[in-house]
Amino acid sequence: MQNKILKSGIKFISHFNTMILVILLITFAFSAAHADTPALIKVKSTISQDGSMYREVITPSNPEINNFAKIEFLGDATSEIKTETLADGTIKLSRTFQDLEDCVGVLMVQKDLYFSERFQVRQSIPQYFDEKIMKNIKAQFEFNMPENIIKVQKDRKQMRGQIIGPMTIKEFALDRAGNMDIFYQYPNYKPILAVLAIVLILFITAKFVKSFNFILVPVLAVIIAFIFAALVVYFIGESPISAMGAMYSGVFSSKTNFFNMLLAATPLIFTGLAVAVSFNCNLFNIGGESQLMVGAFVAAWIGYNFQLPAFIHIPFAFIGAGLAAGLYAMIAGWLRARFQVHEVISTIMLNYIAYTGLGYLVLLPYFKEEGPNPQTHEILNSAMLPVFSHGHDLNYGFIFAILTALVVWFILYKTVIGFNIRSVGFNEKAAEYGGINISRCIISTMFISGLLAGFGGTERVLGLFDKYNSTAFIGYGFDGIAVSLLVNNNPLGIIISSLLFGFLKCGGSYMNREIGVPVELVVIVQAVIIFFIAADKIVKNMLKLKDA
Repeated sequence: MQNKILKSGIKFISHFNTMILVILLITFAFSAAHADTPALIKVKSTISQDGSMYREVITPSNPEINNFAKIEFLGDATSEIKTETLADGTIKLSRTFQDLEDCVGVLMVQKDLYFSERFQVRQSIPQYFDEKIMKNIKAQFEFNMPENIIKVQKDRKQMRGQIIGPMTIKEFALDRAGNMDIFYQYPNYKPILAVLAIVLILFITAKFVKSFNFILVPVLAVIIAFIFAALVVYFIGESPISAMGAMYSGVFSSKTNFFNMLLAATPLIFTGLAVAVSFNCNLFNIGGESQLMVGAFVAAWIGYNFQLPAFIHIPFAFIGAGLAAGLYAMIAGWLRARFQVHEVISTIMLNYIAYTGLGYLVLLPYFKEEGPNPQTHEILNSAMLPVFSHGHDLNYGFIFAILTALVVWFILYKTVIGFNIRSVGFNEKAAEYGGINISRCIISTMFISGLLAGFGGTERVLGLFDKYNSTAFIGYGFDGIAVSLLVNNNPLGIIISSLLFGFLKCGGSYMNREIGVPVELVVIVQAVIIFFIAADKIVKNMLKLKDA
């Protein structure tokens, strides 16, 4: 009996000790967890349309944290700070700022993007770094803006989370310095409605006025491309209105920006004309890239190797470079006329030959200037194209490009040469039956096409780069294909489509710089335009148009 009582006592003591140990462990864990739980400071800011701000800061009753919150979020003007103890024991600090930038750690940037007035409010997190205090503090920021919030960024990286119209709530650990940026805008409806009205008028005119039906597919392709781009911008968390406004501002906000567009469009006029001439003969010249590079290389060589008066030197460079590029393009024409080698294959191969061949030549001591870069000597001043305005590179090559487009239009539609080119393009067998020498026409067309592309390279060297560089001429030839396709290979239309592509290029760069939308969006717009131009039957079926 005594043994039973003893055993029961020992068992009870053992269970009691275990229970005490568990309670102690739970208490210790709870205390540790509670000790590591950071204090939370709530910062609520209401910004008005006039730029003023009312801010409330709710902190724990800890005097040290309270003092930190005053300095960090309200500034050191303690006489303007109202203090109130809430029912739960926390402290509410509040202050009104007539200008939100009077608040410590808060800045505002305003940008006029034509279609909208865009604002960026930056909150520094934290402004004063005190590791001892802030390693155990979190801050919850609530911002109420006068308009719907576009996006929120933390250290220039977009944040996902709670954005409800004009309000956002974000929580951060205050263990390191950083910035939170909040973007909102006021739409400017007048220019938006004006643009929509112009587009609508243009569309209705093209749809119902028979003589303008030919522009309907290009116009609709451009409209669809911009709508698609707007959707892409929206889904990446940006404002389509801001994006399109930034593109417009990037071209028309100053004379410099406008000149940048014209400068970007100039070589595209030449390469677009090169594609248009070949297309009118039912030839697809994909070699505009290499022909432009050949012309640029020869123009650079003539530019630094001959000492001539400017009125001779510049035309000599254009003629020499154009002839070299034309002869290079003639290789593809001869292969097509003599051996029926398709010009798409031959011009692609000739592109690679030009890339590598010119890349080798520019490294030879005779051509290469001193230094690590693969480029030729700089051209002489007598070979440089005069500019329109001091301090900007826009040169008279743009005027020459416009004149060239007019001449090409005249040749194609008002001369025997152009009639022969278009006849072969419409029906090769019928043209041959009519007495046209098909082989000669193909070869001469490719020569003219290459000559025009060579002019584009010449303008870049004499008017912009002042030398030939292996990497400076990439893209112009392939962009010329899109430029020509957009206007159905019409030489006069190429002027307008080149300006559109110049607008996209310059506006896209400005958009990327000002609001952070990737510049690749421009490539998407170009791709959609080309798709709907190439698949014109889709557009015609949508609009119930008959093929001409």
